[in-house]
Amino acid sequence: MKKVVFIPILFSLIFINFSILDVRAESQIDLEGKTYLQLDEKGEKLIKNDHVNASLQVSNLSINNNVHLSGTIKTESSDLVPLDLNGALTKAEYPGKLIGELEDKSNNFEVIYFGIEKKSDDNISLLEDTKNSQPALKIYLLEKRTRNFTIFEINNLETLGIDLENIFSISDSLNSTEHINEFWYGKLIKPTSFTTKNEPTPMAITSGKSDVTHTVSYNIGGYIIYEDITVRTLIEGPTALDNSGGTFTTKIYILSQKTRSTSYPSANSSNTNFRIGSQGPTKIEAYTDPGDVFRYIQWDGYYTNGGSIKVDISASFQLPLTPISFSTAYNSSQTVNNHSMKTYDNSGSTKVRKASAEFAKGKKLEKTGQSFDVIFAVGHYNTPAQKKLNVRWSYNLFNSQDLYAFGPQTKSMYFSYASK
Repeated sequence: MKKVVFIPILFSLIFINFSILDVRAESQIDLEGKTYLQLDEKGEKLIKNDHVNASLQVSNLSINNNVHLSGTIKTESSDLVPLDLNGALTKAEYPGKLIGELEDKSNNFEVIYFGIEKKSDDNISLLEDTKNSQPALKIYLLEKRTRNFTIFEINNLETLGIDLENIFSISDSLNSTEHINEFWYGKLIKPTSFTTKNEPTPMAITSGKSDVTHTVSYNIGGYIIYEDITVRTLIEGPTALDNSGGTFTTKIYILSQKTRSTSYPSANSSNTNFRIGSQGPTKIEAYTDPGDVFRYIQWDGYYTNGGSIKVDISASFQLPLTPISFSTAYNSSQTVNNHSMKTYDNSGSTKVRKASAEFAKGKKLEKTGQSFDVIFAVGHYNTPAQKKLNVRWSYNLFNSQDLYAFGPQTKSMYFSYASK
C-alpha cells in the first residue's frame, strides 16, 4: 500500500436529506504517488514502470453528489503545481464503482480518472501495492501542455474520512457516467493494434447486408483491453418495378459493439470509444443502371446531432441510357437545413441517374442501433430488364486518441431487381 503521511485533522460527517454524505478534510493530507514524465502515446512507460515519485498535498476534500478536491502536486523534477478539482459524482456501468466527472478549475490538469472502487483488483490498477481486493480511491491526472501523467491509488480510505458504505448508499440517485470517463485509457493513449474483419454477406431476396468488424487493442500497464465495433450496411427494396417505380431503403448503423478484457472484470462493456462521423461527414450515394432514374431521395436516421444541422444533397443529370459509375461527376448540389426530402425534375432530356446525401461532420453514430438512412425512389422509362441499384457508403471511424483509427472507409453493394 502506498504510504499515507497523516497530519492530525478533523473530519466532519454531515448528512443532508438523510441520503447524501459529505466528507471534508479540513487540514492538509499528504498522499504519495507516481509521475510518468512525458508519457509516450501508446503508454509503454506504464509497462516499464518508468516513473518518478510524486506527492499530493490535499488541503480540501469534499464528496457528496459533487466532488471538490483542492491542493498541490509536486514531483521530484517540478515545483508545486496547484489543482482545484470540481464536478459531479456519477455511478459507473460496472457495479461497485463511483466516478467523478471532474475538471481542474486551476487549468493545470486534465482529469483522466477519479474513481472510488469497492474492489481495486476488479479494475485497472497501475501501482503494484493496490492490486488487491481492498477498496481504493484512484486519481489519474495529465498535466496540461505536457504529457506528464500522475497517479495516486489509496487503499486506506478511512484516513481520508471516506465511509464506503455511506458513499455508495447514494449511488442509485446519481447519474450514469459517460463511457469515456469509466474507460479512461481512451483519453490518454492510442491503440496498439488495429484489425478489420469483413463478415460473409448472405444472399437475400428483398434485402442485402454487409457487416464489417473493426477491433483495436490497448495495452494498459501490460494488460490488454479490446474494443470491437460491427458496422452494418443495408439495402431493402422490391424485387421488381412496374411503371409506378419503387423505393429502396439504405442504412449504415452500429450493429453491435463491446469492450472486453480477460484481465479486468470491469473492462467488459456493451459500449466502446468508437464514433462514426465525429471527424468527418458520412455519405450515402447511389446510381442506376441505364433506363432507370431517381424520382426523389429522402433522408433520416437516429444519431447524435452534434455540429452543423445541414445535409448536403447532390445529383448527376445524365442521359437515360448512358452507362455511368461512382466516378461520374455530380452537376447539381445544395445544402438542406430544414427538411428531409428532395424531389427531382426529370422532364428534360437528362435525368437524375446518380444522387447522394451527405450528413455533416458532427452528426455521429456512437450507440448500438444508431443509423444514417437514405431512401432512393427509382422510376424507369420503358426499358424492361434485370437491373441493379448500386450503392456506396463513405464514412470515417474515430476511436478516442486516434482521430481516424482506420482511415476513411467505403462499402459498396448492389441490389438486383427487375424493371418490367
